[in-house]
Amino acid sequence: MKKIFLIIFVVINLHAGHLTAQGVGCSTASPFCTAVPATFPAQQNTTAPVGPDYGCLGSQPNPAWFYLQVSTPGTITLDMSNSANVDIDYIIWGPFASAAAGCASGLPLSTNVDCSYSGSSTETGIIPGAVVGQVYVLLITNYSNQPTTISLVQNSSGSTGATNCAIVCAMSALTALPGPCVSPANTYDLSGTVTYTAPPATGTLTITNSCSGASQVISAPFNAVTANYSFIGLPSNGLGCTVTAVFSSDPNCTMTQNYTAPPLCYVDCPVFVDSARTCAGVSTVLTASGSNTYLWSTGATTASITASGVSASYSVIGTSGTCSDTAVSLVTTFPPPTVSFTGDTLSGCNKFTTNFTADTAGNPGATYSWNFGESASGTGIHPSHIYKEAGKHTVFLTASFGQGCSTTDSIHNMINVFAQSDAQFNFSPSDIDIIAPTVYFSNTSLDATQWLWNFGDTTSSIIQNPDHTYSDVGAYPVTLYTSNINGCTDSVTHLVLINDIITKYIPNAFTPNKNGCNDVFNIYSYGISPDNFELLIFNRWGKQIFKTNDINEGWNGGFNNVGEVLEVGIYVYHINYRELTGKRRELLGHIALMK
Repeated sequence: MKKIFLIIFVVINLHAGHLTAQGVGCSTASPFCTAVPATFPAQQNTTAPVGPDYGCLGSQPNPAWFYLQVSTPGTITLDMSNSANVDIDYIIWGPFASAAAGCASGLPLSTNVDCSYSGSSTETGIIPGAVVGQVYVLLITNYSNQPTTISLVQNSSGSTGATNCAIVCAMSALTALPGPCVSPANTYDLSGTVTYTAPPATGTLTITNSCSGASQVISAPFNAVTANYSFIGLPSNGLGCTVTAVFSSDPNCTMTQNYTAPPLCYVDCPVFVDSARTCAGVSTVLTASGSNTYLWSTGATTASITASGVSASYSVIGTSGTCSDTAVSLVTTFPPPTVSFTGDTLSGCNKFTTNFTADTAGNPGATYSWNFGESASGTGIHPSHIYKEAGKHTVFLTASFGQGCSTTDSIHNMINVFAQSDAQFNFSPSDIDIIAPTVYFSNTSLDATQWLWNFGDTTSSIIQNPDHTYSDVGAYPVTLYTSNINGCTDSVTHLVLINDIITKYIPNAFTPNKNGCNDVFNIYSYGISPDNFELLIFNRWGKQIFKTNDINEGWNGGFNNVGEVLEVGIYVYHINYRELTGKRRELLGHIALMK
């Protein structure tokens, strides 16, 4: 079906060419004055509230509410059109004693004055026999939901009555009173008053200062006729500024006031220069900043001068335009720094840490740079270094008050790093069993003068290259401890395995005739791990006919030990096993099956 309505409270007051804000409900309806045509952007994607009797309007999309108040009796004819020539509709209620009274009535059907729900892009509403002081409510809807601008104007040829323009917001005065410049911040305060009539019932009043960009926002409800504002800490610059006041609900209700900010009241053009410390006889550079030109007490006119290494004061005048300032730099000289330092650990086996300390007496403000040897360096009063290179190392320390003002001293061969003993050994033979359990050890240690052997069986030796006979099978951790003349020690451990004797008996024939003698082909062994055993039997054509992982299970001559004994002949066995020492072994051979 059709349509959306725009409701307007007619308190009769429309401005021609006036861009008007429209209310979204009866209670927020905007005033209109028919003396001036009014335009407003149509709403989209909204709907009128439930409650009023909307008469002929089958739907009320995108409503705009207004009210008018009669000032001259007679007929009032309102022409409505829109920029996009899309479908709009309207309804008028009244009369009421006031806009508030109209809203409070609920806008029943009995107050319906005129209504149109046509498909036209233009509409004409008529209020017949309007009486002075009466209020009418107007709702206009944007049925098309398309963007458009709606115009509302009184038809002069069809109207004998008129509306009261005093209900439309208007500003009559805006004052801007700048205070004096405040020194040394160079700021001022601004205050003023906005005077107006018929302010909107909703929205905000915003007062904006053009020179600072600052804004003050006052929210509805507004004072009936005036609103005061103030700005604090605006920049004093002597420039022309403006203050603008505007109601957000009626952007045409606005006013701008010009004023001039007070000029600067505090002018500052400081010149800056640092003081300097230097060694006696060492020159230093003094640099001034903050001004356009400079004049030193030496007569120099550059920003920087070179001061000799003598304690003295230098003044400089900095000028910027008509403003000038004077600064003084003090050059203080000191004797070159003295250098003395100590370390806590001066010798030891590689590697060790030495903590150094610089003597700071007589060197206030000095910096310290170190050379520890070993191509290593450091800074500070209490540095440390880890020495890793064997030999003697000379340590250097430089104390400095700045460029060209430093002293360096050193302690020759201050640090002595002893070579670390490096324990190493070999042993033979590599495979050792309990039949020949003697092990021969070869000491290949470096930087060692003393040795101590622990053979892992509670026995030991201090011989450089000992041999040792073990009394039982097993794995023995042998450790060699070494030291040198500087007391630097080291140790190394190797595992020596004394293996048991592996014995095994594999028959070359068996007679599975069930006479109780040599009926099964078995492996008889000592020293074979039962957990890693495999026996495979193949016939002459390579077919596997038996397999077991049980070292105690033999072959009875049948296929997988089931059924009749196979034919007489030569068969191949394949045995995989692991010795108790962990070594894997493999055996291949032949077995004769006889009957």
